[in-house]
Amino acid sequence: APAVLPGMSFTVDEDRACVNNRSAYRRDAQGGLSRVMLVDAERRASLLYFTPDRRTFSRQDVMLSPDAYGRVRQMGQVLLHVTCPVPGDAAGAARVADALASATPDLDPQNLPPGSGWRRMSWRCAPVQ
Repeated sequence: APAVLPGMSFTVDEDRACVNNRSAYRRDAQGGLSRVMLVDAERRASLLYFTPDRRTFSRQDVMLSPDAYGRVRQMGQVLLHVTCPVPGDAAGAARVADALASATPDLDPQNLPPGSGWRRMSWRCAPVQ
């Protein structure tokens, strides 16, 4: 049986593609939201994804070798400084989207370097009443 994961709550500002009023996400053509999170202590890159209907949130963790993580970390340096755009600032929102697109590594398990490990977790989402 799958492990039961703890619950969590979040708010999504759809206009800004911003989660919990602090984390900017990249919107894909279908309306899904994604972001990469880097964890130096574990040499882990995590791809966070909300489905377009916001009914599922998933996290794919990729554990990388020191060399591979160093390359991802260098490319993803911009992720440390990306914040949610100011409400109503279309130019700022476009800059955030461009920065997220340029700093998002390919975390497809088929393309990972040798010695990398990965795991995927998913949560079903429900609106708070």
